[in-house]
Amino acid sequence: MAGMFHLIFALVVFFGVYVWLATEKAPRHLVVLSGAAALVLGQVLTVREAVRLINWNALCMLLGMFILVEAMSSYGLFDWLAVSLARGLRHRPISLFFVLCAAAGFISMIVNNITVMIVLTSLTLEICRYVPLEPVPLIVGEVCCANMLGAATLIGAPPNLVMATTLGIGFNRVALHMAPVVLIGTIVFMGVYYIRHRRLLAASGPDRTSPSLNRVHRSTSHRWQRLEFLLEVDFETLVFFMGLFILVGALDHVGIFHALALRLTMVHKPILLTLAVLWLSAVVSAFVDNLPMALAMAYLIKEMTLISPAFPSGILVWAALVGLTFGGNMTPIGASPNIVAYGILEKQKIRVGWKKWAALTVPATLSALLTATFLLGLKFRMEWY
Repeated sequence: MAGMFHLIFALVVFFGVYVWLATEKAPRHLVVLSGAAALVLGQVLTVREAVRLINWNALCMLLGMFILVEAMSSYGLFDWLAVSLARGLRHRPISLFFVLCAAAGFISMIVNNITVMIVLTSLTLEICRYVPLEPVPLIVGEVCCANMLGAATLIGAPPNLVMATTLGIGFNRVALHMAPVVLIGTIVFMGVYYIRHRRLLAASGPDRTSPSLNRVHRSTSHRWQRLEFLLEVDFETLVFFMGLFILVGALDHVGIFHALALRLTMVHKPILLTLAVLWLSAVVSAFVDNLPMALAMAYLIKEMTLISPAFPSGILVWAALVGLTFGGNMTPIGASPNIVAYGILEKQKIRVGWKKWAALTVPATLSALLTATFLLGLKFRMEWY
């Protein structure tokens, strides 16, 4: 009876936290910490067990990246890069679209895409003050490319980092299997996106009063010596990760993923399960932040491997990651970079809305997902996973 009570209580807390997060009525790090505290108070976990569920390797890696990026940002590296690109391309709108989207994607392969979009969204808005280009289609395109190409490496996208560190998958293996799929998918996405929205991307924005971009500037005097940039590190996101690890780990602790894995390993056609994981992950991540989904899928796949070592679980990892990162493009809340960019636009009194975001992203994202479906099917047939 105690085991059943703990299982039900863990599920109630998990979904309750998720509903609370969806309301956006409280800081998300406080929400997940409240859920973790409830699990301890409800005796589902002890304090020691809760601490052990935290993936400290992932947290330390994130902390190191945040510190490194804040240090580079404090010296104006990203400002200089974006402005140099704009000037080098002579402020041509179409060229700026392709280069800035590609920059968002490829930088996200080596720097966490949340941080990339914090910087690029603000810089794109500044550039659009002097370049005849509407910011919304450009920034939404940048976000989508950052999501997709960020998935090419272990450190580029949070779902990759969470799933890979939980399953013990190394950097090289993630890059080997994910990079080809997401690169081709991103090319398809950008092509469809441009064809559908080329008029918006070439349209003039408000009147510009100056061709100069010299306003993009940051003071860097003595910042390294005083280490002031450390105060700008996103510690709230790190705390959110800690609570998230405890919440999802508790579901594994009470045996939920083991029960699901027992049923899934009975599927006689793994290719059908692979494609189901791809599309289900994509649909769910359009409405639910892909971080909890990534952690849940990691625990599920881990259990499947323990139950049936011969089951081709590797292809499920790549299908889940592709679905989570591609599907997250379709709404403003599908991924953390989306939320960051959307929030910055709102602060600048630039209204986007779900309808406009979906109109911009859904057709191109579906094209990329269809491409990924073919590529993952090919990987399965080749047994390259």
